[in-house]
Amino acid sequence: MFTYLNRLRPNRADFDFELLASRAKDFSGAEIEQVIYEGMQNAFSRNEEFTQGDLLDSIASCIPLAQISQTQIQSLTKWAEYSGAKSASLKMSEINFVLPPLEVDNYLE
Repeated sequence: MFTYLNRLRPNRADFDFELLASRAKDFSGAEIEQVIYEGMQNAFSRNEEFTQGDLLDSIASCIPLAQISQTQIQSLTKWAEYSGAKSASLKMSEINFVLPPLEVDNYLE
């Protein structure tokens, strides 16, 4: 949440980013960006600077795709597990692989 908000409206230290992140738990990056735009638009239409309350209202009015398409996401996750696809969201510590040694050409010798 902080990354998107800081890019659009820098220096907004008055927001509780832990609260905002917890309310937008299942949101994608695009959905987070959209609720920020919506909150800004709602406030600016009232000729006011937007507040944390505007963001919380926008979050509350948005249902993330992760909730709407939960069945499809589970199906894709199962498919990926059975096909051997690796998750882009895994941490490096969760990936069990060893990189091969680095080969260096010694053509300068």
